[in-house]
Amino acid sequence: MRLVILPGLDGSGLLYRKFCAALPSHWQVHCFSYPTDLLSYSQLADVLEPQLPASPFLLLGESFGGPLAVELARRRAGQVLGLVLCCTFIENPMPWAPMLWQWLRRLEFSAARRNILLRYLLWGHDSPGLRSELEQALSQLPQASFVHRVEQVLALQRPESALALAMPVLYLQAQQDKLVFPHCAVSLQALLPQLQLCRFHCSHFLLQQHPEDAAQLLLHWCVNHEIRDAAPPGPSAKTASYPGSVFDKASSVQVSPAG
Repeated sequence: MRLVILPGLDGSGLLYRKFCAALPSHWQVHCFSYPTDLLSYSQLADVLEPQLPASPFLLLGESFGGPLAVELARRRAGQVLGLVLCCTFIENPMPWAPMLWQWLRRLEFSAARRNILLRYLLWGHDSPGLRSELEQALSQLPQASFVHRVEQVLALQRPESALALAMPVLYLQAQQDKLVFPHCAVSLQALLPQLQLCRFHCSHFLLQQHPEDAAQLLLHWCVNHEIRDAAPPGPSAKTASYPGSVFDKASSVQVSPAG
C-alpha cells in the first residue's frame, strides 16, 4: 500500500516517525515537506500534484494539510483509494480569530512564544519528547512562512456545495483539540456524507500521541472498505537524506522537500 502524508502547518514532515513505524513494513509512505515560499493553497497543490505517485494511493492530510488533501483528492480522484483527514478543516476553523490575528502577526515567532503555544495546545496531554519534536519542526519554519500559512487558513471559505468525491473518507478527531474544534468535522461531514468519524482522547497532535492506535484504526478501516493497493507490494521506501530528520531506516518513510 502507498500512503501519501500532507503535514500540518510546520510543513516539515518530521513528526510521523512513530505513526509510520506502526504501519505494516511493506507499506510505502511518502511524506511531503512544503517549500517555504509564500504560496496559496491552490499554488501549493500545483507544486505537489506532479510529485504524487502514478499508481493508486491513500492520501492523509493533517491539520493545515487537510484542505490540500481534499483538493488533491479532487484532482486525482481516479487514483486516491481513500482520503484520511486528521484534526483538520475545510473552512476557517476559528472565525473569531482574524481580529486577534492582526495583533498577533506582528509579534516575533520566537522560541519562547513557540513554547507558550505548544504548552497551550498540549495542555494535559504532553508526553516525553513530544514537545521537543514539535519545537524542532516549528523552529525550521521562517516567520514569514508561518504568518502566511496562518493567513491562508483564516481565509478559507466554506464550499457552496457538497464535495464530489466518491472515495471512502475517514476523519480522525481529537476531543481535546484547542485549535480545531468539533464543528470542523461536522462541516466536513455535511460536504462528504460518506465521512466516517473516529474520536481520540488527546490534543491536536493525534498522530504523535496515539501513533499505534491511529495506525491500527487505519488498517481496520482499509479492510472494512476493501481498500487494496492495485500494485503488488514493493520494497519499503527508504528514508530520504534530509537535514535534521527525526526518521530512521526502520520507519520506512520517505520525506520529500517539495518544489
